[in-house]
Amino acid sequence: MLEKGELQTLKAGLMQRLALLRQQLGEEVAAQTNERYRNLAGEVTDAGDEAVGAEIAGIDNAIIGHHVDDVREIEGALARMAEGTYGRCHDCRADINYARLRAYSTCTRCERCQALHEKTFAGGQHSSL
Repeated sequence: MLEKGELQTLKAGLMQRLALLRQQLGEEVAAQTNERYRNLAGEVTDAGDEAVGAEIAGIDNAIIGHHVDDVREIEGALARMAEGTYGRCHDCRADINYARLRAYSTCTRCERCQALHEKTFAGGQHSSL
């Protein structure tokens, strides 16, 4: 079980990361909106420029999506803290060690269960004999 000071340290780090991500999301959405207005004004004049613009927009959308996923993970971790279930493995209910939580503060599984999960679900289908 986490000590009070450890939990406070982890919570402070999560809150700091959450604030930074929200700021970055706001900036990226604003930049993307500005780019759309420029495109509507007719700056893109050939198919090559349009293709590059579409690629950049796709990358921007992927970055925004990644940030949104990170925000959701952090909000989930903060909710588990409020519920008193933070730091407990989702699968086996054992305590997740502090070193793992410091490295990956939104994790939901202990190392053993995460390894099993990755072995079971990562890499697609494998035949077995």
